[in-house]
Amino acid sequence: MSVKKTSIIISVGTEIIKGKIQEKHLKFLAPQLNIMGFDIIKAVSIPDNHEIMHEEIKHAVDNCDLLIVTGGLGPTSDDITREVVSEVAGKALSFREDVWASIMSRFRGRKIADVNKRQAMFPEKFYILENNAGTAPGMAGWIGKTFVAVLPGPPYELKVVFDNSLLPVLERHFNFKMEENNLTCSVFMTPESVLEETLERNRIGNVKWGTRVSGDHIEFYLKGGSNNERQKMFSSLKADLGNLIVRLGDTTPAEIISRTLRSIGYKLVTAESCTGGFLGKLLTDIPGSSELYWGGYITYSDSAKQNILGIPESLIKQYGAVSRSVCERMAVEALRLSKADISIAVSGIAGPEGGSKDKPVGTVWITVLNRNGDTEVKLFHFFGSRASVRMKTAVSAFLLAEKMLIGNEWLDRYQSW
Repeated sequence: MSVKKTSIIISVGTEIIKGKIQEKHLKFLAPQLNIMGFDIIKAVSIPDNHEIMHEEIKHAVDNCDLLIVTGGLGPTSDDITREVVSEVAGKALSFREDVWASIMSRFRGRKIADVNKRQAMFPEKFYILENNAGTAPGMAGWIGKTFVAVLPGPPYELKVVFDNSLLPVLERHFNFKMEENNLTCSVFMTPESVLEETLERNRIGNVKWGTRVSGDHIEFYLKGGSNNERQKMFSSLKADLGNLIVRLGDTTPAEIISRTLRSIGYKLVTAESCTGGFLGKLLTDIPGSSELYWGGYITYSDSAKQNILGIPESLIKQYGAVSRSVCERMAVEALRLSKADISIAVSGIAGPEGGSKDKPVGTVWITVLNRNGDTEVKLFHFFGSRASVRMKTAVSAFLLAEKMLIGNEWLDRYQSW
């Protein structure tokens, strides 16, 4: 855009103010708006209070070009965002039969309460922002000279509505095209601070960047400079961190291994201990996973390893459940019992208890085995919370499987992070 535009973000939710849930909207929205060239001049969280919300929205539309309000679009009495936006806009709420029909279709024959009809009420002349991930559509329209967009509160729904419904509207109204001026990339197994240092070390010309941290990867974008400079910087980052770590586009390790399996016609089976089915969850979050994921064995306890996979009790007693020998045997037995082509087995100590001097919390063994007998076995040392260790285990397992299937370079530094 030729002229710098300003933006304000208002996150609505008493649960956020009271600390019951974490505010995640700004973390996602800020990098997206920066890519578009917006200067975020204010970001605020407010409770589900009519007077406070009215004052904040009224002040925002008098002081910015784009206002994004998140939350308060549910069906209950404290979900008042649509009513307050309608008041500030001076436009009556009207019931949209087409939106109501779409909401009812999501209930698939189940009884739907009349209170849900509130989610089909919109200010006159506002756009409907379709929500393919939930029942609360967003909305967008002009209030004076400010374009106002209202998005659902759940973070996943917010992202879906922003990417699929709001972004095309913003591109049209603010006369820009995101993909023309930036390069979106993903990085794995790398702390944000290390990525920042690596970006600075590989800076080329006038290229700038921004980052957004997700649970299993960091999305970053390169903007400014010429397309050739952005491509050169991306290539330099890959050479610095490794082809396995840096990828083009916003993607996840589960998506990467899924694409790899689909491309070669393989099916995967998992045998999970410390992750308790988390690998299977990430894989089945992806539509069409039945084509490439045979299923999984959750063998959390020693007894489950023995009774489900047939791991000898003597092997566990000799080496321990968290060992190369047991993890390898888990992969072997999972492949034997299934009709899959490749197996992933994980066994570790996610914490916060259970560690020892020899096997501290974060110790994880991962084995990948295919029916040709090719095997990858790696010992990892992860740092962080229980949830972090489990997520890092899943990321490493999927990328190790991809490495074995297509031959990506593996570096020892990937095994401690």
